Amino acid sequence: MSKLVTKLATKLVVLFIIFSIFVSGIPIQEADAMELNQEEQTPVYIIVNGDVLIKDSEDNRLGTILKDAKIAGFKKGNDLFIDWFGNQVLIDQEDVKEVLPSPATTIIEGDLDDLVWTADSPLVVSTIEGEQLATLETGSTFFIQEELEEYFLSYLFNEEVIIHKESKETDLSNATEQIANTVVDDEGVDNKNVIIEEELEHTEEIAEQEQNEVTKEVLSQEEDVIEPKTSSSNVLFKKTDAYFKVVEENLPVYEKKNGELQLIASLKGKQVYERTRDYTSWHEVSLGGKVAYVPKQGTIPSQVSFSNNKVGSISSHKQFITFKVNTAVYDHYNSAKLNIASINKGVRLPVLKEYSEWYAVDLSGRIGYVQKKNVNAEFSPSHEYFEVTGDNVVGYKKVNGKLIEVTKLINGQVYPRIADYTSWHEVKFGNGTIFVNKKETRPASGDLLKNENNSFENSKYTVTISKDTYVYDNTSSSLVEFAELYKGTKYPIISDHGKWIKVDLSGRIGYIRKSDTEIEFSKGIEYFTSVKANVPVYDNSGKTLKVVGYLRSSEVYHRTKDYTSWHEIQYGNKRAFVAKDLTTPVLNKTYRNSSNKYGSVGSFKTKKLTAIYYYVGKKLVPFASISPNVEYSYVEDRGSYVKVNFGDRYGFVKKSQVSIKSATAKDLVNPRVVYSYNQMVKDIDEIVATYPDLATKKVIGKSVDGRNIYAVKLGKGSTEILINGSHHAREYLTTNIVMEMIDQYAQCYVKNSKIDGYAVRSILDKASIWFVPMVNPDGVTLVQQGHKSAKNSSQVLKINGGNTDFSAWKANVRGVDLNRQYPAGWNNIVSNPGKPAPQNYKGPKPLSEPESKAMYDFTNTRNFKTSVSYHSSGEILYWHFKQGAERTKRDREIAEMIKSKTGYALVTPKSNPSGGGFTDWFISSHLKPAFTPEISPYVGPRPVPIKSFDSIWTENKAIGIMLADEAYKNRNSR
Repeated sequence: MSKLVTKLATKLVVLFIIFSIFVSGIPIQEADAMELNQEEQTPVYIIVNGDVLIKDSEDNRLGTILKDAKIAGFKKGNDLFIDWFGNQVLIDQEDVKEVLPSPATTIIEGDLDDLVWTADSPLVVSTIEGEQLATLETGSTFFIQEELEEYFLSYLFNEEVIIHKESKETDLSNATEQIANTVVDDEGVDNKNVIIEEELEHTEEIAEQEQNEVTKEVLSQEEDVIEPKTSSSNVLFKKTDAYFKVVEENLPVYEKKNGELQLIASLKGKQVYERTRDYTSWHEVSLGGKVAYVPKQGTIPSQVSFSNNKVGSISSHKQFITFKVNTAVYDHYNSAKLNIASINKGVRLPVLKEYSEWYAVDLSGRIGYVQKKNVNAEFSPSHEYFEVTGDNVVGYKKVNGKLIEVTKLINGQVYPRIADYTSWHEVKFGNGTIFVNKKETRPASGDLLKNENNSFENSKYTVTISKDTYVYDNTSSSLVEFAELYKGTKYPIISDHGKWIKVDLSGRIGYIRKSDTEIEFSKGIEYFTSVKANVPVYDNSGKTLKVVGYLRSSEVYHRTKDYTSWHEIQYGNKRAFVAKDLTTPVLNKTYRNSSNKYGSVGSFKTKKLTAIYYYVGKKLVPFASISPNVEYSYVEDRGSYVKVNFGDRYGFVKKSQVSIKSATAKDLVNPRVVYSYNQMVKDIDEIVATYPDLATKKVIGKSVDGRNIYAVKLGKGSTEILINGSHHAREYLTTNIVMEMIDQYAQCYVKNSKIDGYAVRSILDKASIWFVPMVNPDGVTLVQQGHKSAKNSSQVLKINGGNTDFSAWKANVRGVDLNRQYPAGWNNIVSNPGKPAPQNYKGPKPLSEPESKAMYDFTNTRNFKTSVSYHSSGEILYWHFKQGAERTKRDREIAEMIKSKTGYALVTPKSNPSGGGFTDWFISSHLKPAFTPEISPYVGPRPVPIKSFDSIWTENKAIGIMLADEAYKNRNSR
């Protein structure tokens, strides 16, 4: 029978009936037990120096405490007491050999109904491990906790004991001898740095010869059934018993190998284990999936499982460990650390789970924990991670067939690997790999990693390690070193974080100190910071460098271009320059006041050194300054401040420190006249002066007679398109159209008005239009003013057949048709007269003329998304030159947009078109859309009449701003 004991009051009543108040030799105290318990008691262990007899008050012998028995008791004052089946007994000090400190003990409480027994013969009392403590006399009464086949479980001296039902003098000695012959040597068990509740007991080592003799006797070789020749256990097990409890210390566990038993482990006392099968005198158990055998002798059946650490459905890893030494097994890896078994050197087991310093293994159905330092772990190609176990584990990079040390991995850290070799791990390192020797590593689980890189990619930037530097994991509350990069190593980075740089090392995200690296400026680096206060900003538009502003220390700025020794930065609507040697690279934008506004609604002139501020919280903080007496554009009026762009950062300037000059819209171009080259030059200069923050001019080349070929930029955005006119001399009305576009778009920008529904300011803040109003200034002047306008008047007169009427002239002043000069099908041009002529002569070779060469070179220096080349007669639109199907579809869609505004018919693509035109070359070379509108009804070989301007303007006024808008929206697709 088995009953749990829960009621202290009931127990005390029954014990009072059973026992007398005194025993002869050692009297039971008459003092009330409850009163004694209220006094201060100190738990101790008592070792008696001889057999101590226990008697009741009538001098009846109840039992004897055996010599050298170590029993739990307590000390009150100078007196020593023990618990004898619920009664406190005073121990004579003369019977005591030694008193030792003891953990605190508690009185065993229980329900004693039907649990009182009387010995019908002398009985032996022993510990669970089998050590004899005492004997009970015939007729002595005692209580029990549980009755089993051959013994009772009870409590004596406040500890769980076994009371054998029969005299155990012979049986117990036989069992002791058998256990002694099979005991496990614990001296090899490594318990260093492990705290356990009780000190491990050590026994003598079994000689190999004796071990073999025992195993030969114990197991037969008949199939898979063990028929041991040892004596049966004195405890009867049912085949249905699922669990057994160990009552002997260091109970051996055997593996049957080559017909012999090999000792592989030992189990500690008081522990419960699961068994898989029952044999006559043996339990079959599973040790990490390995069939093993435990002798029944030294065990008792148990109905109590171990649900707190039961293996259950947990499956083992594809990872095996082999024990380097006899190793202690514990019931947990981070709390009680109770030693429950030991596993012998050389045993190989699979791993259930991995922890930072421990492996969990299957120990006969319950989870046991062993220290990693005591085992060798095996690698297989399927292992994805490893842990470093040494202090100097180096990562080698293969360079020109040699292994070069580039990093050191940290002891105790786990790393992902990408490949397995016989003696090496291959590990990710920057944009390449390194190799790590397996010698001081072991397999590991990625479950322990919190900083594994699953999403970040390396940037285009690389740093050079300036001194040996640690790489840190910041996923915990503190920085943890997990690698060291060696000086001189070039390493790619993920991103810049102020004082730290984020990197990927071995598939883990880490951080290195920026101060331990060197970053060189390259064209890919877009940002920089000043290394000291008041770094000067220079304007180089004059003959000498002029200081026009200053940078603040530690502020970050965007640079628009990289030169050998200089940064180019945005300075209002202009560009300025900063010396590199006073700055350091910054890999990411760290400021929040980013600006993409380059337009201007006006300008100001500084009265003194003027600060530019940005908001930090609710405070204005200066980040740059402008020198005294400098003109600067602003993009917005903000009451007491004006908003500006400096280094691609917006900022605010106090109006009280500057003189404001607001831009005023002016109608500067008169397109309803015969528009000359000289008038065009005058108007371009006035437009640039009137709208300095919006319009700029550039001379892109010179004509044969030395006239400047001008390009005018209107807008602030980086997305650019190109519009040109007057490739042909007699088609100068196209210059009127282009110049009127510049004039009207500039006025609309300042007024913030629209053209045909298009918001001009918004579009020109994001995009820019480059205009070349007159590609052929010599030819236009020749048509308008006659042969005397040419430097070589006799030559042009000769080419024109002596005719002084040049109204039909298309060519430049040397008689070369500029729109047949471009390298696109030039060899196949038809209708070529073969010599200088008023029209159609393609020249001696492509780009032989300075005007066409100027257009060619200028176009190649820009990234124009779209091009329009205006011509004058036919009201048709050329848009195709040997494109593939995909580009044909794209360009037709834009051509339809132009048609919707102008009404011009789209020219049907030809299979073998005559080339040489600017549009032909732009389409075939730049692979971008280009168009040639013929702006008027056909008028024959003469200029289009000026009276046609208004109707042509109505059709074309929105073309430039419409195409700029389309280019910006599709800038990333071409």
